[in-house]
Amino acid sequence: MSIFRARGNSTVVTPQYTGLQVQTASSALPIPIVYGVSRLAPNLIWADHFQTFPEYTSQGGKGGGQSVTGYTYSTALIFGISEGPISSIGTIFGPQGKKTLSDFNFSIFNGTTPQSTWGYLTASYPASALAYQGTALVASSSFDLGESASIDSIAFEIYGVLSTSGVVNALDADPALVIADYLTNAQYGVGFPAGSIDATALYGASGGCSYQTYCQASGLAFSPCLTDQEPANTTLARWLQLTNSAAIWSDGRLKIIPYGDAVVTGTLKTGQAVTFQPNTASAYDLDDDDYIYDGSGDPVTISRTDPYSASNVVRLEALDRANQYSPTTMEARDQNAIELYGLRIASTITAHEFCDTAMAAISAQLILQRGLYIRNTYSFRLSWEYCLLEPMDLVTLTDTGLGLDMVPVRIIEIEEDTSGLLTVTAEEFPGAVATATAYPVPTVTNTPINRNVAPAPVNTPVIFEPPSDLTGGSPQIWVGLSGGVSGVADPNWGGATIYVSTDDVTYAEIGTVSSPAKQGILSVAVTAASAIPATSQLNANFTESAALVATVGVNATNPALCLVGGEIIAYSAVSLSGAYTYSLGNLQRGYVGQQSGAHAVGVPVLCLDSAVFHYVFPQNLIGQEIYLKFASFNIFGVAAQDLSTCATYAITPQGSGIFGPVAQSLSQGTALDEGAASLAVTESDTYGFASDPYTDTIDLGLASDNPTMLSVGSGGTGASSAQAARANIGAAASGHNSDIVSLTELGGIGINTAVDTSVNLLSVKSKSVLFDNVGGGVQLIVDKAATSDSGSILYQTGYSTRALAGLLSSDRYRISVSAAGTSFTQALDIDPGTGHVGLAGYTADSNNALGIAGTSFLFTASVDSCRFTFNKAATANDASLTFETGFSARALAGLLGSDGYQLKVSPDGSTFFQVYTVDQTTGNLAIKALVSAASYTVATLPTGVNGALAFASNGLKVGETTGGGTGVIVAFSNGSWRRLSDDSVVVA
Repeated sequence: MSIFRARGNSTVVTPQYTGLQVQTASSALPIPIVYGVSRLAPNLIWADHFQTFPEYTSQGGKGGGQSVTGYTYSTALIFGISEGPISSIGTIFGPQGKKTLSDFNFSIFNGTTPQSTWGYLTASYPASALAYQGTALVASSSFDLGESASIDSIAFEIYGVLSTSGVVNALDADPALVIADYLTNAQYGVGFPAGSIDATALYGASGGCSYQTYCQASGLAFSPCLTDQEPANTTLARWLQLTNSAAIWSDGRLKIIPYGDAVVTGTLKTGQAVTFQPNTASAYDLDDDDYIYDGSGDPVTISRTDPYSASNVVRLEALDRANQYSPTTMEARDQNAIELYGLRIASTITAHEFCDTAMAAISAQLILQRGLYIRNTYSFRLSWEYCLLEPMDLVTLTDTGLGLDMVPVRIIEIEEDTSGLLTVTAEEFPGAVATATAYPVPTVTNTPINRNVAPAPVNTPVIFEPPSDLTGGSPQIWVGLSGGVSGVADPNWGGATIYVSTDDVTYAEIGTVSSPAKQGILSVAVTAASAIPATSQLNANFTESAALVATVGVNATNPALCLVGGEIIAYSAVSLSGAYTYSLGNLQRGYVGQQSGAHAVGVPVLCLDSAVFHYVFPQNLIGQEIYLKFASFNIFGVAAQDLSTCATYAITPQGSGIFGPVAQSLSQGTALDEGAASLAVTESDTYGFASDPYTDTIDLGLASDNPTMLSVGSGGTGASSAQAARANIGAAASGHNSDIVSLTELGGIGINTAVDTSVNLLSVKSKSVLFDNVGGGVQLIVDKAATSDSGSILYQTGYSTRALAGLLSSDRYRISVSAAGTSFTQALDIDPGTGHVGLAGYTADSNNALGIAGTSFLFTASVDSCRFTFNKAATANDASLTFETGFSARALAGLLGSDGYQLKVSPDGSTFFQVYTVDQTTGNLAIKALVSAASYTVATLPTGVNGALAFASNGLKVGETTGGGTGVIVAFSNGSWRRLSDDSVVVA
């Protein structure tokens, strides 16, 4: 079967090709060079052994036979990859998603020199058996071409030259090593002498100023994939631009020098820190004594670029390794320059050397800063004495006419004329513009669809025999299937092909499931239907199948079915209670004649809908063990699981789904004469195996029906219809049955009153109701479905509610009262977490054991005294009254941290001032604050009591004259207000 072909049979015969439809072979393409890890499309360099495979479809009818409906093809081939040796090949990108070498039956040849010849060529095509020295290859002796006889789009992730050299990350190559290899490699290099490269400038360690140290500290590494021919200097110039560096020729050697102008520290993949220390020392400090000046112009000339011509947005197109090497544009922009001079976007730079977008962002920022902030160019002439200067050297310039004072510049060009004079061109050296901050880089995270993704095997399937009520009388096995691992559904699981065997050796396909069944487990135990009280709902978790149970269309007139353990249960209400967790309500237990037992947590649950597979099996298999296997396939209908890896599940059918001949006649109402007892048996029926869990009930009719079917004497129900028969439970047409054990599924009960079937299914009209115990306690349980519902007791006058008590729309116990039954006032609230109480509309909180909302409070004596007691546990505790404004304390009175009575006040609730304390052993009062006596004039001093104090504002102090009193403290004694100083009566 082709791995490129979709499942299913085609109804149209495709044409038969006679050879490979080649679109990817060329002898004129250069052999690529791959550094680091990048993506590369291969080139077909050899193909042969083209084969055709017809596809057949069985024909129906008496004669049978097969017909050809299409063809698939394969070929042997060799793909040329790149210059070798490479390290390995990672992901293969094809139309069916990501794959590996083994998926294509590929062999890899890394491109070593020498390289062994492919064994298949040597044996089958010796004339073509070439070793292809130094070229990395992949080869397949049977490459699947699908139905098109052509090679689909395919690309390889190549771990190329120096892919293990990266120290910034584990994939991209060290730029210093790449440049050296590109220039000097004997196989594919440009032939540059290794001795002509300045190794000191190229390589270095932490703390140095080499090109290698700069790249490592700045977080720069790349994976160039050279697929096109171009001049070597063009390639080198692009790499140097991307890494913010320059190449110079000095003293017979090539030097690579970074533009880095500030200390940079980075972290390698090992966690080790590396620091670039730039050389910022000036080679010469030049002034007017050094310049060659001929009087025709200024000794130093300056040119400055127009800021409106400088680009303030730089875009760099990289390949995003995290997104299948998709071209991704990284942008660097200077918002300040944009606001000053308007948007100036530079031409997009193609930088497919970068496969890490974070590195591409750093490079773009460096290019932006260099183009935007290096704007001044200086030109001056020097004598031959300065011949040791070279480009990238730093000097300082002093020119009083231009206002230059020791200004640092970087030399970018030196020209020597015939007389030995040097014309020097330099650029400004502002510092810190050749260093970029590594900002977080958002990347595209979408992943192309992998159509060949392997599906998970099936979860433990639910396999059972349904009763005849559900099969229409045919023998069937029902299977519920879903796919997942460890109880979690697999989103890639698309279904399974079902196979059956009678010997567990030879299997035959019997059908396919193309969607998961609603399969889960009980999350809450279910009691037996005969228990008191019976369970009214079941809770199941369907996480293993990620099932969404339908909540629409399921109601009392249209119930749905589910299998719980071995019991089929009908339900007519569905509610979602959590992620893939449902509550199935309004249960009908023992739906098809089973015993309705209890079921524990974790018991399998299966919704019996159209997603369940039905297998109608031959009746000769009843009582014989059969075996089932389920081969999963993915959501695209491919990547089917190998049958040999599938688990085996066994079942012995009981024939639950069929009627015997006698039972069938009885169920259809056919007259059945079993003959005289003296005659031989003419009709027989096993009525199923004893192990069958279902009990088929055959309705033989009511007493009022045709008497030829059943004659019933006085023991009949006396009812004229099935509905009346269920309602009239008695020994005759009237009366009652005194030995009724239980009543279930009743529409309602009315005791001494009519049933209110719309609201109150139990209606009692009585002076009192007794709930007596059966040897222990007795409980009246009021249960609600959800926290937001109410579970309460209502007290009414004339069926108009006057009080509510219970869990009112919450889980807090509350009592609310009403004068007219329309609006309610909360009288009591109890916090369920603490038991704290709130009265008169106050909602209880966790801090205050009692809270009361009101404007006044009365405590009155019931007999004689009325006492309000504050008790504390220990002397160091508080027993006090707190007076607050806006719930912020302003005064405290009581036993505050001691047994002495105190009064404290506060302006803000945080800082308190002590007013007085009273010693509990002596009763002595200690005033801790200033005391201000009431102020009066001498004439207005009130009648006092002995010991009273006041301030006479115009009273005469000793020595003051009449009318000139400035005030004095006075005390009332012996019928007069007297000065404290001399006990004389105070006068004005």
